[in-house]
Amino acid sequence: MIGYDERTFVAGPTGSGKSTVLNVLFSGLRNQRLLYDTKDEWQVHDVEPVTDVAAIDWRRPVIHFRGDGGPDEAQELFSAAWRIPNLTICVHELADLCDHLPNRTPVAVRRWITKGRAHGRGLLGGTQRPVGMPRIARTEAQHIFYVLPRLDPEDEDIVVRMCEAGGADVRAAIAKAQDIAPEHSFVWYAKKTRRLTVSPPMPRHILATSIVTEAPRPGRQVARY
Repeated sequence: MIGYDERTFVAGPTGSGKSTVLNVLFSGLRNQRLLYDTKDEWQVHDVEPVTDVAAIDWRRPVIHFRGDGGPDEAQELFSAAWRIPNLTICVHELADLCDHLPNRTPVAVRRWITKGRAHGRGLLGGTQRPVGMPRIARTEAQHIFYVLPRLDPEDEDIVVRMCEAGGADVRAAIAKAQDIAPEHSFVWYAKKTRRLTVSPPMPRHILATSIVTEAPRPGRQVARY
C-alpha cells in the first residue's frame, strides 16, 4: 500500500503507460491532491485548470495546475504549496522541475522531496529520462515503478540503483516482466519491505478508475493499454 505522504517514482519510455500508472495512483488517493501539468496534456474530471500560482484555490480537494514546469515556476509552486498540509503533488515529468539539470533543483522542490513526508506532504513523480530528474529524488523514493518497454541502459541503471534489493534481483524482475508482456507490464519495488513485485499490464477496470484523462487535441496519437 502506498501512503499519501510518501515519495513514489514511476519510470518508463514514451508510450509505456507510465502516465497511466501515475494517474491511477493519483486518482486513488483521498487526501488533497495537486496535478502539476507541465506539458498541457491532461484534464481532470470536473476540475478547471489554473495557470497562475497566485490564482490557485487551496481549499479545493483536487487542483489542476498547468505551467511550463521550469525551475522558477516550480520554486514558486512548491513554495506556495508548502503552506498546505496533507497535500500530494503529482508531476508527470520530474526532469522539467530542474530543466533536465539534476543538480539545479529549486530549493522549494528539494525541501518538498527531503522534508515533506515528515510534514504530511507527498510526491508522485514520473519521468522518461531518469538521468535528467532531480538527483535528490533518486535517494528519497519509497516506491519505484518501472513500466515496460525497457529504458535506455543509462536510465535503467539509475532505476536499478534506486532499488535496494540488489541489482541482479532487480534486473531479473525486469526480465520476468518483459516475458509476461513486453509492453505495459511493470516492476514495483517497495523500499520499506524491500519487496519486488512483477505485474502484468493494469486491467481495464483499474484504468477506468482514473479521474485524469488526456486533453483532447486534433491529431494527437494516444497511447493506450
